[in-house]
Amino acid sequence: MICFTEVMAMSPLHVEDWGLMDYEDAWDRQKRLIVELDEGRSPNVLALLEHPHTYTLGRGGTYDHLLASQDELAKRGIRVYEIDRGGDITYHGPEQLVGYPLLLLCGQRATRAATCATWRRCSSAPWPISASPPGAKRRTPACGSATRKWPPSE
Repeated sequence: MICFTEVMAMSPLHVEDWGLMDYEDAWDRQKRLIVELDEGRSPNVLALLEHPHTYTLGRGGTYDHLLASQDELAKRGIRVYEIDRGGDITYHGPEQLVGYPLLLLCGQRATRAATCATWRRCSSAPWPISASPPGAKRRTPACGSATRKWPPSE
């Protein structure tokens, strides 16, 4: 099984604090970074950020699963995005630290299960936000990941 420290030993991890960012803006930025990673123009990145009040509907989600109408959510300033990741409905909001690992795992002989287990271990540790005011609570992140090319290719 591949472990988190082995991934980090192979390639530096650049941790970026993106602050409070709209989900769509963060998704666009991730897509640009993935292209840069594939082209060798970016290091591995762990993006840490918060989103405004947002719901995402994964491939398994439907609007019927929302407990409020789209009109009601819009009145409250809550955005809903249909995304290409798995799952049903996920809430993101202020004070919730989200981590998006953007990693190039080329050449690894890891299984999908081992990679997912690595991120579960990563997400179980509380991460402080560097910009938090003194005395702020440490926050436990939600780490989302998606595999675009499997198995990793060289």
